[in-house]
Amino acid sequence: MTVYVDALIAWSPDVYRGNNVTQAKRVGGRNRHQWCHMFADEKDCPELHTMAQSIGLRREWFQRDHYDLTPGRRRYAVELGAVEVNREQAVSIWRKQRRPRV
Repeated sequence: MTVYVDALIAWSPDVYRGNNVTQAKRVGGRNRHQWCHMFADEKDCPELHTMAQSIGLRREWFQRDHYDLTPGRRRYAVELGAVEVNREQAVSIWRKQRRPRV
């Protein structure tokens, strides 16, 4: 199983949604609102959660098929073996995840 990180993207604080909006804005503010995704070949796999724990993420921060990472945690994930992919590659992996298994 491979763990991936996509490219960092700067988000407007106005687009934050969900239960942890205040925290996301605070953390994002420290990182110029740059975020990326960390995900794996499968939506919910032990390798992904092990990597997340290794870089200091909590299991409850998992969002259906990915974790959001700040620039520092992205660097750390890559140091630990996460594979960097571009947006096209990430979309291709997510599409494969969502295909029904035969």
